[in-house]
Parts: sequence; C-alpha cells; structure tokens
Amino acid sequence: MFLKYLFCLLLTSLCLLLSGCRSEEPVRPTAAAVSPTPSLPATDRPQPTELPATLPPRPTAAPTSPPLTSEQELANLVAFARLYGVVRYFHASDQVDAVRNWDQVVMRGIEAVRDSTTPDELARRLNDYFAPLAPTVLVISGEPDETAVFQPDTAPEQLIMWEHYGVDADNLYPLYTSKRVRTMAGNPSDSFHDPARPYLQPLGGGLTAVVPLAVYVQGGKTQPAISTDASLNQATSHAQQTEYLASVIMFWAITQHFYPYFDVIDADWNASLGQALAAILNTTTEAEWEIALQQLVADLDDGHGRITDLTESNPAIYSPFISLGWVEEQVVVTGTFAGARNLVEVGDIVLKIGAETAVDRLQEEMNLISGATAQFKRHLALQRVLAGQRYSSATLTVQHADGTEETLMLERDTLLNLIPPNERPANYSEVAPGVYYINLPTAVESTIEMELAQFEGANGLIFDLRGYPTVEPGFMELVISDTVSTAQFLIPQTTWPNRENVTYDNRAWTMEPRLEAPLSENIVFLTNGQAISYAETLMAVVAHYQIGEIVGEPTAGTNGNINRIELPSGHAVFWTGMLVLNHDGSQHHGVGVQPTVPVSQTLADLRQGIDTQLQAAITLIEQKR
Repeated sequence: MFLKYLFCLLLTSLCLLLSGCRSEEPVRPTAAAVSPTPSLPATDRPQPTELPATLPPRPTAAPTSPPLTSEQELANLVAFARLYGVVRYFHASDQVDAVRNWDQVVMRGIEAVRDSTTPDELARRLNDYFAPLAPTVLVISGEPDETAVFQPDTAPEQLIMWEHYGVDADNLYPLYTSKRVRTMAGNPSDSFHDPARPYLQPLGGGLTAVVPLAVYVQGGKTQPAISTDASLNQATSHAQQTEYLASVIMFWAITQHFYPYFDVIDADWNASLGQALAAILNTTTEAEWEIALQQLVADLDDGHGRITDLTESNPAIYSPFISLGWVEEQVVVTGTFAGARNLVEVGDIVLKIGAETAVDRLQEEMNLISGATAQFKRHLALQRVLAGQRYSSATLTVQHADGTEETLMLERDTLLNLIPPNERPANYSEVAPGVYYINLPTAVESTIEMELAQFEGANGLIFDLRGYPTVEPGFMELVISDTVSTAQFLIPQTTWPNRENVTYDNRAWTMEPRLEAPLSENIVFLTNGQAISYAETLMAVVAHYQIGEIVGEPTAGTNGNINRIELPSGHAVFWTGMLVLNHDGSQHHGVGVQPTVPVSQTLADLRQGIDTQLQAAITLIEQKR
C-alpha cells in the first residue's frame, strides 16, 4: 500500500521558469481576440517561478466523521461545487468581496447541504446558505426563470462586475489579477453584463442557479445593501474528511472556470469532480483522500499540475543511488553511483520492482502524474518508482548484459533530488574537434556569456536542453542573426463562468541579436520529454526560426506561467494559468516541440557508454562542415 501512495510522497524541486513561460466549448483566440505581440521590457515579461517540492503527507489519521455514500449526498456536493465557483468568481456583491477565508465558507457550506434528502430541500438550503453572500442569487427547481432577479427600488448609480486577468487565486503571482470593475448604470458598454439578464448555471437534479453577473450599486454599496456576516471569516474546526471534500471543490471550481486547455485534453471535468468526491466519501483514511485529490490533479493532463503538502518542510525522500531511463520500451539503469556500482551496471534491464513487473510499476506511477504527454509523465515516474523511506530496501530483479538475471536489495540511502539523470560531458567541453558542449540545466547564469564568447567561429555548438535550464534566455541573443519572438503567451481575460467568451492578451516578447554573426553556423539543440515550460520556450524559438537542428525526442508539451491555490487539507495545488500556442497559432499543449532529427538512446550504446543523442548531434555537425 505504501508504494501505491508514493506519488503523494515524492516530488523533487522542479524549477518552472515560464517567461518564455467558453460555454462548454471554450472560445479559442482569434485575430480579434488576441492583442498584437508587444516587445516587453524584461520587467514586464512573465517571470520565472519556482515550484516547491511535493512533500510527504501528514500521518494517516482515523476519520473524525463516518463516510456517507448516498447518491443524493454526492449530488448535493456536486451542486454546491457548481454554485460556489460561480458565486465566488463572478458574483460581484460587496459580501463576496469581503470574504477573506473561503476555506471556512466552503466547509460550512458542505456541512449545510450534504445531508439534504431531496432536490427541493437542497434548493432551500443553498438559497439560505448563499443569501448572506450573494443576495441576488436564486436556486430554482424546475424551469429556470430569468425574470426572477432582484430589481432595486430606485434607479442605481452604477453597475459592478468581476474582471479576471488569468485569475488571482492566492495573491501570489502579480501577473494574474482579479478585480471588480464599475460603469455608470445609465450607459454601460457592450462588454458589461446586464443584471437583468442573469447567467443560468445548471446544478443537476433539476436545479438551476440564477446568477446576475453584474450587480447594482447605490450609495457606493452593492444592492441589496445588507450587513456583511462577520462569521464568514471566522475559523472553526471541521472534520478532516470535510477538509478534503472542500479541497476537491475549491480546486475543481477554479480550474473549471479558468484552466485554458479543456478543449485539447481528454477530460470530463464534471465526471472528475464526482469521482473525486465519491472517492473521499467512500474511503476512511487520509492517505486515500489524498490519492483522490491527486487523481483530480492528474485528470487535468497538465505538466505543471502539482500537489504539495504545506504542513511539512524539507522533505526527505530517498532512493538507491541509481538512475533509471526508458530505453527500447524497457526500464533500464542509466546511471549508477557510489556503492550501487558494485551491484548494478549501466544498461541492466529492470524486470521487476518488488513483485510487480517494472513496466506495470512504472505505469502505476504514471497514472497519478499530471502531464500533457506520456514522455513527461514517464520521465517523472522513472524518478519515483524506487523511492521510499530512508534506509529501507528496494527490491529489483535485473537482467545483466550477459542475459543472466539477479534479484537485488538496494538501500534507499540518497536524497532523490541529488540523483543525476545520467552522466554527461563536462560543461563547455570540446566533444569533437572544434565542437563544444553546453549543458544548459547545469550552466551558471553569471558566467555563461563569458564562457560562450570564447567559442566564436567554432565548428559547432551543442546546447543540451534535456532538462530545465538554469540560465536566463539572454544567451540566445548570441546565436540568433535576426530579431526573434517567443511563441504566443495568452493570458485569459474572463468575465463569464465556464470559460465562455474568453479573450486573450498576448504577452509574447522579443530578443535581439548582439553579434554581427552568430557564434557558430552549426548549432544543434538536444531535447527530450524532460524539457518543460521555459525549456520549451527556447525550443519553440529554435524550431520556428530554424536556429539549429533539434536532435532527440519531443518535449513535455506544457508551457505558460503557473498559478496556485492553497486548500483546506493543508496542500497547495499548481496548474498552468495561461494559454500558450505556437508561433503560427497551432497547439503546443500535449504536443510539444518536435525534433528535426528524431533520435532515441539505444541499449547497445548505453552499455558502451555512448550517449546516442549527443553522438548524433556531433555527427550532424561534422557532416555539415
């Protein structure tokens, strides 16, 4: 069981630099919906963002309330989730704006409605609960009535509604904002919502929420002017199961309205909500509840999708001191270090991990990883299949190069984030006559330009982007001959629920060449499924402007600045907060940057200490000389 839940225990720090980061069918950007590409100063670009590591969960505890499993209870929670999301993010009352503790609002709401026995009773309870928050919202059973909306006694002075640029989830990323905007009531613009024409949000079970997306303002206060309920922001204790139910609802709701990729992923997000809630209602331990939350995140198919435990710090996640790779459709040892060298060899095929086949064990890990492509999920899963508690043993059955099989017990004695993926040449080394190698995931920002300067006129340069770069994109200005732009970084501008009528602001930016001629005429970039986000920003520029050949495998297929929300369960969850399209407007998410010269590592080369992709890059340069 422990191994089954390792996904929640394991995630090494992954820096995600993202600067070069709808009815049910979201509106895609068109020429009219996307602003022209600006040339932004560095301070206005989407900024680098570092994700904290995924941390171990809190110790498993017995539930403090028994699980309830009726279909009606599940329907009650689904209806609450749908209404909560629209009220929180799109109902512009002063009362909504005054809430500072949405965790408590959601948990008390769950407790208020979860045991409703009929849809009519649920409607009454929802109306009673949301009245102090959203006094012009009505839940109706049966045929929805758009005329059942609040009308003020006197002519209003203003109208007010929410306007989201991305969405401000945790007041953490300045790039994303959410604010209420006002207009004069007598002459609203075409883009402003009409309070008399409310939004109809189906809740299920024959219930519909009638939600005005703009609210009347009189005397500086939204109407009807009622006193804010001070108890809304008061913290009270709740059952731990309720914390997890609330966490599912809050994460589902914010992504339902603002995640930009539902039209290109294979996900039924409404079904995912029901499955996650049902999983928590029908299980009894925190470990199981955390898995349900993790599965919800995985259903987004988002390479930035991460769940971290905020109640722990400095996670100690250990593994045997070896690295694994996916070579010729097999799990293979790609690196051995320290004492592990005496037991396994590079090129050994891993047949079993414990009692499971290595392939099955790998797939089990991949099922709980959020990723847009199989190559990225596999990359992360390979890091985790051997991990566990310090000084415990991992049992492996391996097949050596001579065909013999051996079952080994390897001690988990090394911090997971200290294990390199494999051995690579030294940075800036000469890997062939006049051909120099630059490993961008280990390059040092303060010295890279000085190091590169010495290679002017070189026979060839090989930039390794099989991983996440540690340097700013300025080095690219030494290898380009004309002004280049990044791909399209489109921040959703949202005033409607459920991703309806979204427009986009393009935050692409440009780079200018700094040399009369690039450092070298022969440049090759190495890449694979480890390259995500900022790495893909660079690779997309290389691909579009044909700066050099791309050797290796497709990238991770996820780019764009992240967003983050803290949840009542003690976790933070991350996801991609903006839409990134290729330069020509085609899909990037789930596709990635494709190599111009596809090459995969071979088992024979691995056993001889040859990096197949690096050797292909060297050969390519030598052929062009």
